[in-house]
Amino acid sequence: MAIYAKIINKGECYSTTQLTVNGVPANKWEWAKYNFYPQNGMVGELLTVNGKNVLKILEGVYVPMTKAGFIEISYKEYEAEKINNVCSGMDERQKKINTQLDALIDQLKRFGL
Repeated sequence: MAIYAKIINKGECYSTTQLTVNGVPANKWEWAKYNFYPQNGMVGELLTVNGKNVLKILEGVYVPMTKAGFIEISYKEYEAEKINNVCSGMDERQKKINTQLDALIDQLKRFGL
C-alpha cells in the first residue's frame, strides 16, 4: 500500500545527493531539466530508497528529504493537493542559496575534497 506525504519544510530536502531512483538522479541537476524545485505544499508518494526518505513528486522527479521536511497525508489529501506540484523552478532566495552552495562545492572539488 502506498504512503503519501506533503512537503512542510522545503529546506529539509537533500538537493545535491548522488542518490538515484530507478536510474534517475534525485537531485537539483536532474530537477533543473524540468524547471523543478521542491516547494512547501507539494505532495508525493513516499518511498524509501537505500534507507532514505524520497518523495516521488512527478514521474522522474524524486526529492530526498529528512523526516522533518514532510508529513504523511491520506490518499484523498494527496489527490486534492496534487495541483500544488507545479514546475516553477527556484524562488529568488533559493537561487541565492544554491549559487553559494555551488561555489562551495566547486572550491571543495578544486582541493580534491
